[in-house]
Amino acid sequence: MARSAHGVENFIRSLFGRRTQGVSGKGRAGLYVCGLIAALVGVLMGMFAAPAPALAGWVVREVTINADYAYIEDIDPWLVALAGGQRGNKEIFLYEFSTGRQYQVTNNSWDDEEACLAEAGVYWAGGPAGNREIYYAPFGTLQNTRITNDTFDDFCPKAAGPWVFWVHDDGHDLEIMARNMVDRTTKQLTNNIYDDGDLSILSFDGRYAAWHRYYDDTEDSDVLVCDTWDPALPIMRLYDDTKLLGFCQAGGGRVVMMRWWETGDKEYSDIWSYTPDAAQGQRWQQLSTADPPAYFPVPFLGEVTDGLYTIYMQEKGQGNEVKLADNVTGKVVTLSRYTYNDYPQYQDGMAIWESRVDGEWQLFAHEMATGKEIQLTNTVGVYDRWPRTSNGRVCWTEPHEDGTTSLFIAELLGTGLVFEDVRAGHQYGEAIEGLFRQGVVSGTREDGGLRWFSPENVVLRAQFAKMVCGTLGIEVDPRGTSPFQDLGWDDPNNLYPHQFIAAAYQWGITTGTSATSFSPWQDITRAQVISMLVRGAHTYWPDYLAQPPANYAGSTLGKFDNTHGWNVWVAEYNGLLNGLQGFGPSWNPWAKATRGEVAQMMWNLLVWYGWGRGPAPPGMARRRPLAAIERVH
Repeated sequence: MARSAHGVENFIRSLFGRRTQGVSGKGRAGLYVCGLIAALVGVLMGMFAAPAPALAGWVVREVTINADYAYIEDIDPWLVALAGGQRGNKEIFLYEFSTGRQYQVTNNSWDDEEACLAEAGVYWAGGPAGNREIYYAPFGTLQNTRITNDTFDDFCPKAAGPWVFWVHDDGHDLEIMARNMVDRTTKQLTNNIYDDGDLSILSFDGRYAAWHRYYDDTEDSDVLVCDTWDPALPIMRLYDDTKLLGFCQAGGGRVVMMRWWETGDKEYSDIWSYTPDAAQGQRWQQLSTADPPAYFPVPFLGEVTDGLYTIYMQEKGQGNEVKLADNVTGKVVTLSRYTYNDYPQYQDGMAIWESRVDGEWQLFAHEMATGKEIQLTNTVGVYDRWPRTSNGRVCWTEPHEDGTTSLFIAELLGTGLVFEDVRAGHQYGEAIEGLFRQGVVSGTREDGGLRWFSPENVVLRAQFAKMVCGTLGIEVDPRGTSPFQDLGWDDPNNLYPHQFIAAAYQWGITTGTSATSFSPWQDITRAQVISMLVRGAHTYWPDYLAQPPANYAGSTLGKFDNTHGWNVWVAEYNGLLNGLQGFGPSWNPWAKATRGEVAQMMWNLLVWYGWGRGPAPPGMARRRPLAAIERVH
């Protein structure tokens, strides 16, 4: 783990490609020999992808990305951002989980990389070598906008809330920049002769930005933190001692970092957690011992902490182990069981890493709630999967010789671990957890980190208007209006219920209970839910739901109503009523719809549409790209 010589770093860059993208030529921070050896092994083994295995309790999808050697840059509950294409002409792609659609964000003659997903859009670095700029595209239009405009390199954007941070090469050294996208002000946070953001080690958790500073004159390094909740954007320097502070990450209000030092001819390194908001004397927590050395292997691949837990690696004999530490108590558990491991990441209760099994690198996942480990892949000859995890979902890529890349999406559903009142084996458990993973629903109550969904509660018409917009991915116009006069006061700071109802009306999903009434606080019936889902699919995803053929025997319920009867026929024919408890000739379509039943029908529609079980929807152009999906309470 000694510092690499400059020539070795350049050689590693040529092998790793994306793994060292954005690395300054001045950088000297440690790149580990084990990573170099692993990369050489991967190059020699070749790239031959195969489908992921069938996994009990997991749903695994395979999606084709039309880009050569695409790799995952970032992931959130709604999207995965990838960079792909030939070196010198890489582009940014987005894949939307809820609809199964993919979008090419950039199309130019240079490399676009380092994509970072934010609440309202995607950031990335792009441009000719040595003169990259920071770009941004809002989800509503995906129109490319250049944030920086100078003659030097700008790279490694990290964004959350109104802020975006990046590393700026001023021609002499590296500095940290910050821009508030609301008031459009840009501030240079550092101005010195040192390298801030060295080796692209910059992170931002929505409050704290943390980065690595390298002192070229003394060959020392430190970790610095900026608090964006303070308008002055103060910077603090952590752990100022003779030991080298290396890779770091901000997450969940904490900053984790690695110290490295030598005593004689022996090397040591350990992992620490720092909580700026904690009381004096309680801010530091040692998460690992220093002997054998503990370390973060590659800092620019994924997340190592969410503020609650930190994942790292520790040497053991000729190999290493993957460790997970509680940031508060310091308790550590060992996750891996093989000798050689790499690329550990942790987010939202899910730990992932790769282990070498019988000479092949395979991807593993460990869910904290169950304490169970599962092997997600069994492919031969694949090393660079670029795995990422977020919100209980695990994604990775495997390239093909035909110039395309497979994106794999694995989700553990029906666990009974997301909501306290939706336990394993619940009849609607997979649907409820699936919608939660998609970011469509969040439950009715949350207390002390525990969530409740209330699956037996009935749904109000106003609530379902919001639900159907979230399911279809409808972009809700904050200026939207409807003819309904019974909605009450319109809160300008809340789209619910007025603008959600307006969106449902404008898309022909609802006509109301009369020309001027919607009855928002009235319980919705099963028949009304089915009709609104079918209408929404017909108008927002036109021609996607198949029409029952002439010889179709008809709905299980028969022709029970002129308004809703045909919609029930279409829904049943397309599988939207599958899994409904008690569905049969005696099922009452006029009964009040429960949250569990509504979740099952919405999930059926998403599975059918978003997971590619039918033909490609012909009406894609009518939908604005990547409509924001709000959580439904």
